[in-house]
Amino acid sequence: MKTIVHQGISYRLESDSFLNEAQALYALEQLWRLVAGTAGWEGAAAVEFKAIRSIDVERMLDSEANSMPWVALCDVAPAGWASPIDTDRLPVLCSVGHDSRSYTGSAHFPLDLVAATFIQLTRWEEWTRPDLDMFGCHKEDSSVAARQGFRDRPVLDEWALVVRAWLKQSHGRWKEQLAPYRVEFSHDIDVLRYYDGPARVARGVARKLFKERLGLASFGALLEGVSALGDPERDPCVKAFQTLMEFSESRGTRGTFFFMAAKPAKHDVGYAVDSPLFEAIRDRIRDRGHHLGWHPGFEAAEDDAVFAAELDRYSRAIASSDFGVRHHFLRWRAGYSWRRLAMHSRAFDASVGYNYCVGFRASTAEPYPAFDLMRDMPLQLLVKPLIAMDGPLLRHATPVAEHVALLARRCAAVSGCLSILVHNYSPMYEPGLLSAIAQGLDNARHR
Repeated sequence: MKTIVHQGISYRLESDSFLNEAQALYALEQLWRLVAGTAGWEGAAAVEFKAIRSIDVERMLDSEANSMPWVALCDVAPAGWASPIDTDRLPVLCSVGHDSRSYTGSAHFPLDLVAATFIQLTRWEEWTRPDLDMFGCHKEDSSVAARQGFRDRPVLDEWALVVRAWLKQSHGRWKEQLAPYRVEFSHDIDVLRYYDGPARVARGVARKLFKERLGLASFGALLEGVSALGDPERDPCVKAFQTLMEFSESRGTRGTFFFMAAKPAKHDVGYAVDSPLFEAIRDRIRDRGHHLGWHPGFEAAEDDAVFAAELDRYSRAIASSDFGVRHHFLRWRAGYSWRRLAMHSRAFDASVGYNYCVGFRASTAEPYPAFDLMRDMPLQLLVKPLIAMDGPLLRHATPVAEHVALLARRCAAVSGCLSILVHNYSPMYEPGLLSAIAQGLDNARHR
């Protein structure tokens, strides 16, 4: 048996513990960061966690859908604690006690939140239990969060609130130091311009005529397309850069634009990042204080040579090596992608999110340092979770404004970051999308 202490929390390891010491140290530090932010602690640890066994982690991950119990917060939080979150129950992650549904502040906490933090932040289950879809992405419905119904909650952050409450009860003058709630906008540029040739103009007219059934008004797409072929600055996807920058600025922030440098292929449109059009857009983004990022192509996710070639091409196109990454199709690989990004000195990865739904893939709304699952060591790479993408927001049965408001309230309750992705083609297809997002953010703030 070995006890590891980090600030105000401690962790008791056994010979059959799921985590080894290196993993436990990383997870303890990350759990403390969620609980306390940058605040320190004086004196003995106030909350003790006991390590879960490997066999019990496997049982949890193998459990049938909707079989995980949820514990009442009033049974595990200090008496009289006023919870800021919109639920009175949280899922029983990594239970280690015979009675995982109560805690009075003595003995060990009934859940191994250290192991839960490690599993969720590193996406350990995706690494050890890969279940890939047609694009080579981990199936979003196969995770424990999806099967047990907490994919739409930042449950690590929410459990951190409970631990924080016990620390405050132990030392009344202690105070956490958290970053404030914030909203970040990003934009994956899969297509630089919509009307890239006569065939695209014809498709644009057909879409409006047959799919949107706009009748004679459909021929407005013909005029728009012919105009854009003559002057790319009139292209709707190009004009969207102005719209998206103005939107971020109206919310008091600056967006990040993830551009591709892939060659044309089956899953990559491919556009020239050495063209005058790209250079003009690049300079406008920089001049207004927004940010540039890189969007590695479909093949780059698995081919190191393609990855390196695209990285070099993009670095030369923007005359900089200081930028973060979001993978195309979110083709991020647990246990592999972060190590490669760190090896290439990337600043951050913003790929940990969902393609087909909204939610918290890492169960947190906070950026965190990456971890190398192969070598059991932290990496010099920041992970920025993606919470909501435009496509899933638009396809969901809940109206966009209502859905964004819900996510915003949940992120605000834990002082997290609500990261929203809007592609540059979305304002063309859904003119009301940005207004709906703004309405949702305002509704959450004024509630």
